This record gives sequence, structure tokens and C-alpha cells, in this order.
Amino acid sequence: MKIAIISTSANGGAGAASKRLKAGLHNLGLQVSFISKTEPKNSLLEFFRTYFKKRSVVKYNFRVLQNTFKRQDYFSFPYSYCSPEKELKVLQADVINLHWVSDFVDFKSFFLATKHIPMVITLHDMNYFTGGCHYSFGCEQYVDENCNDCWQLEGSKEPRAAHYAFLDKLKAFGFRNFENTIIVSPSNWLKESSEKSTLFSKFRNMLIPYGIDTDDFKQIEKHLAKSKLGLTAHNRLLLFIASDVKLYRKGFRFVKDLLPHLSSQNITLLVVGDLTEEPIQVENLIYLGKVNDLPQLSLCYSCADAMILPTLADNLPNTMLESLCCGTPVLGFEVGGLPDVIQNGQNGFLSSKLSSDGLKEVISRFYEEGLSLSSSEIRASAAEKYHLDVQAKEYKKVFNSLLFDR
Repeated sequence: MKIAIISTSANGGAGAASKRLKAGLHNLGLQVSFISKTEPKNSLLEFFRTYFKKRSVVKYNFRVLQNTFKRQDYFSFPYSYCSPEKELKVLQADVINLHWVSDFVDFKSFFLATKHIPMVITLHDMNYFTGGCHYSFGCEQYVDENCNDCWQLEGSKEPRAAHYAFLDKLKAFGFRNFENTIIVSPSNWLKESSEKSTLFSKFRNMLIPYGIDTDDFKQIEKHLAKSKLGLTAHNRLLLFIASDVKLYRKGFRFVKDLLPHLSSQNITLLVVGDLTEEPIQVENLIYLGKVNDLPQLSLCYSCADAMILPTLADNLPNTMLESLCCGTPVLGFEVGGLPDVIQNGQNGFLSSKLSSDGLKEVISRFYEEGLSLSSSEIRASAAEKYHLDVQAKEYKKVFNSLLFDR
């Protein structure tokens, strides 16, 4: 069976998840190709062929998105100068598995060219079924209003751009046969959002959580992890980790608000990720910067008492699963896919209050009440439920259903 996995990048949360899936499918004996925008192109002809289209797309994006000060996250349209649908690995695939493809797949040309090939669309956020936002933050215009009046584009020179993009997606998905297309969501929240959307309500929607390579993320004795990171002087230690710390929905501002309180409780905060600003100079904050080395990441997770995840909107954060696979509990909010995984008092705590006070409460509960599961039990439970093999086997069943059950 030949599978073509398509993702804008191999980096970031969605890119990492798609690369892990590729590895899991490969372990099952499937022939898997990974097509991404980050693969080098050395054709001069290709450069000139795409130059003017690229220029047009970039200018359009800039015109629409400049001065949109209310926009809280990524916003992207279904237009691209790239043509992954012309790749032989795509055209010769038995099944195409689309992942996060913003700025890479031009919806109209791609779905027209591949309409005869069975397809699984893996959602990593809401962008596939909205007019452009990746997280709607409570807005449900994607359900029955065709994103007619997008609040995230307030101030734009093209305030109806989301509506037009939505209609273009509607036409593009019209090329797909309901029988040979399946939508997969990693979390119940995203699956339910997809099922009620105008664009995906008629397609089959399924739930398959992400998989983690448990050999990459291992539980390490806390004192040993602290020793290797030079953190033995810090008794109480919490971890905050994000690829882009400053991104609004990651909630780092709640963490900053709590720094004086954490200091009063003799709690040190370890921050891992791209801060892109001058680190805060306080005694109880240690900034390690971006960490890509997997053994180093395992040390970061393992040295902490808990990982704090105050995200305001998320699917099924990789960092949550990685932390649990290292035996480290998670503290955060009841949003997105977090309630699928975190059981209060067992492997972490979640608050319904999306605020600094809510985060403060779960941190206090964690240190005062403790957890019913030990670190080794947290690790064992996560490894059983979210092992890469579990995810890959579920995807293989889906691929087989598209090829043989029609």
C-alpha cells in the first residue's frame, strides 16, 4: 500500500505529528512518502514557473491581514503557488493523507487533480473548515453563516476575504466523493467541531489520537534529570514549553502574572521554547531557549514536578503527551483536547477558569493534594494509550476501509 503524507512542514506540532505517523506506518510495512514545502527545489524552471503566482499570493495575504489587530493566531487562505498535486508520489499513491497544508496546497487545483484518489484529511486545527482562522475562539460562523463576518479580519482592507475563502473551499471540497474521503481528528473537541461545520458535516468523521514514540520520550529519575541540567538547587520546579512562547493562545501571560506567587511558594519556572523577546529577569525563572534534541527534551520534562499548559485553544498538544510519557503530570485549562487525556487528581489538574487565577488554583491543588498515580503509572498509562503503534494501526484500518470496503 502506497501512502502519500502531505504537510507544509516537518517542523512544529502538526509537522512533528505527521512525521511520527509516517514512522509508525513504515513500521507496519506500508510504503510511505512524505511531501512537504520545506523539501529543497533545485529546478530553475520551477522557480520561474511559480514566481509570479507566489508574488500574487504573498501580496494578497499581506493586503488582507495587515492591520487586523484583533487576530489572535495564524490565519491562512486556501491559495498557494505550490503544486504538490503534480508530484508522482502523490498521483501514484493508493491513499493521500493530508495534514497541516496552509500555504502549500492550493485547494482548487489540488482537490480537482486528486479527486479520484482516496483521501484521509487529518485535522490539526480548525483551518480546513473555516474561512481562514486556525482557531475560532468561540466563533461558530463556520457552522451556518459561511464565515460571512469574520471578527478576526476587523480592520482589514478585505473584510470579506474569509467569506470568499470559505466559498472557494466549498467548491474545492465539492470535487471530493463522500465515499472516498474520511476526516480524522485527534481530539473529540476537534471532531465535534468538524462534524457540525458546513464544509465537513457530510463527510465521515473519525477520532484517532496522536501517537508518541515512547523510546524518544522516556521517564528519567528526577534527581538525575536535574543534575544533568544543573538544576539541583531548585526543589520545586514547573515546566512551560511551547515552540512559540509569545503566541497568544499559548497563555504565557498567565504564567508571567504568577511569577511573584510562584516565587513566594519557592517554585522555579523552567521555560523552553522560542521567546523571541528579552527573557524576564527574575530569580525564579530559568530560560533554556529552544530545545530540539529529544534526549534533552526528556530531561526537561522529567526534571519538573509538573508541566503547565495554559493554552486557550488547542487540539491535542504534543507537549502534553510527551510530558505524560516522561511521567510528568500536566496542569492547564479545560479546553480542546486536554479533557480527553487529563483526569483531575490522576495525571494532572484542569481548571474551567481560563485565567491566571484558574492556573494558580490548579498549581495549588497539585502541590496541596497530590495525585493518585505515581510518575511510573502516568508514564505506563500514556504509553499504552498513545503509543505510535496504536495510532498507526488505526490509520491502517482507515486506509483499508477506503480501498477495500467500498
